[in-house]
Amino acid sequence: MDLAHLPLDLAGLLALAAGLGWASGLRLYTTLFVLGMAGRLGWVVLPSGLRLLEHPWVLGAAGLMLAVEFFADKIPLLDSVWDTVHTFIRIPAGAALAALVFGGQGLEWQVAMALLGGTLAAGTHFTKAGARAMIKDGLFEKFPCDEIYGLHNAPDLNHGEVAILPGPAMAGADFFDITINGYGAHGAMPNYSKDPVIIAMTLGQALQTIVSRNVNPHEPAVLSVTQIHAGSAYNVIPAEAKLCGTVRAFSDEVRVLIRERMRALCAGIASAFHVEISVDIRDGFSVLVNQEEQSNVIAEVARTVVDPAKVFTRSQPKMGSEDFADMLQAVPGAYFWLGHEGSVPVHNPGYVLDDKILPVGASMFARIIETRLPAGAHA
Repeated sequence: MDLAHLPLDLAGLLALAAGLGWASGLRLYTTLFVLGMAGRLGWVVLPSGLRLLEHPWVLGAAGLMLAVEFFADKIPLLDSVWDTVHTFIRIPAGAALAALVFGGQGLEWQVAMALLGGTLAAGTHFTKAGARAMIKDGLFEKFPCDEIYGLHNAPDLNHGEVAILPGPAMAGADFFDITINGYGAHGAMPNYSKDPVIIAMTLGQALQTIVSRNVNPHEPAVLSVTQIHAGSAYNVIPAEAKLCGTVRAFSDEVRVLIRERMRALCAGIASAFHVEISVDIRDGFSVLVNQEEQSNVIAEVARTVVDPAKVFTRSQPKMGSEDFADMLQAVPGAYFWLGHEGSVPVHNPGYVLDDKILPVGASMFARIIETRLPAGAHA
């Protein structure tokens, strides 16, 4: 646990105590959860010259974050969600708190809530369509926003590099579950079975031909089988097998084509092997499209926060997906990437966040707020 940046004052100690209490299972009120980050972001000087630690309502989630960092390898749940935590708490929460500092100076609370909304959307990133649920629940009716901004850390960029791509920037995503209902038998008597394991392997290979032989080569697309579940014994052919995975594409037409071909292949293989195959394909995330105006805002702001040579405005679109895309369909905005040290990709068990980008990410959001609010709004 790195305590190098933790201020040795009452705020830091209270934050640490709060977080350790949370990790120990004690019930803490939402106030202590929201009050956080001071211990880790207290050294971030905002453009106005304020420090987060100077405000009594910015005291607590630093301890939460420190506790997660300290106990991540000791508590299975924390270890499994660490990749979510780095997006949900460390970077967007710093931005939200920066917005709250400005909110305390009289700025529009909608700005703070726009960033906080983006933070919550990041928190629901792995629940598939969390942003859609928030929008359906009236997020932007309750907290009207003129524009919204989001970011994701990017280990494929160098430390402190900022990349923003106007237009389609991240792929849309489907998630699928395929269930093969065969007929089980003894492993020594496969002739009595309708082996779903063999069928699953056949189907997995066949699915890969959709992108290579059905999708136009000029259209980016990915179909990945990421889960295979079948059987529980060495000598038993199971009755059922499941294939799960994801589809990514930048064109809705391509996504429809892939869905149709998946269903057709499943139907054909089911007929060939005399089994039943059920297919559930769900539209998870829309294509993320950055607005030109807000993309330019990010590029201009980034050049004041990092070396202008580290700002890239023509980066390659990413096949990853983000539910912030659905927010961008409701409100103009843009989503960018912030590079950091380390070569291990996100979603890999060996991934470690480079903490040194926290001040950069927080400063980006704070500067966006200063830049985009109407003149005199914070007088």
